Amino acid sequence: MSEELKSAWELALEKLRARGQADETPLTERQKQAIAEVRRTFRNRRAEAKVLHEQAVRKALEKGDPEKLALLREEHERELARLDELEQEKVNEIRERVDR
Repeated sequence: MSEELKSAWELALEKLRARGQADETPLTERQKQAIAEVRRTFRNRRAEAKVLHEQAVRKALEKGDPEKLALLREEHERELARLDELEQEKVNEIRERVDR
């Protein structure tokens, strides 16, 4: 037991290194700012989607339409997944830029 315990992050990074997928190149300040802006933008887009979803759910509840509720839930989950994927694509584009 001479080995130190490792955090989940350290273990994940080791796995990525083993697969050759770990990018350890430090980000520039400009890249960090761009990523922060992307994260803010998508946090706002998810919040907007949540508000719109809640409004639609209230209308469906008023009409007593359980089928519509299920459909709205599925649509909302798909929209959140789409936004997450798009956000990650944007972040990856910034990380891969050569303007280091």
